[in-house]
Amino acid sequence: MRPCRKTPLAQNNVAIGFQAMETNVGGSNNVSVGYEALYANTSGTQNTAIGMFALSTAGTAGDNTGVGYNALQANVSGTQNTALGSGALSANTTDWNTGLGYYALTANTTGFAKHGRGCICHVCA
Repeated sequence: MRPCRKTPLAQNNVAIGFQAMETNVGGSNNVSVGYEALYANTSGTQNTAIGMFALSTAGTAGDNTGVGYNALQANVSGTQNTALGSGALSANTTDWNTGLGYYALTANTTGFAKHGRGCICHVCA
């Protein structure tokens, strides 16, 4: 395991897992646990990503919490989102959303300030 990349702009980060927070150069106060969690984070701050691919494309996104496989996976710049569950908010690109449960709000790409709970069946919108 390699230590977290620390630059004058990237401080107080924790990365555990293969390629976790791999590209971080300016983001601070982040926690990533899991394979490629917060992988593409370059300058996002105050993010918590726990699970394989959680917040993996979050380049400048900040103040997000993604817990679960693929949680907030496509969230490049959205802020203040919370995703708890496998695939929750996985396609999200907007702000202020909460998805709780298996694939909750998985296809959300335009709405903001939404709240959704996970699917009971495997047909999700």
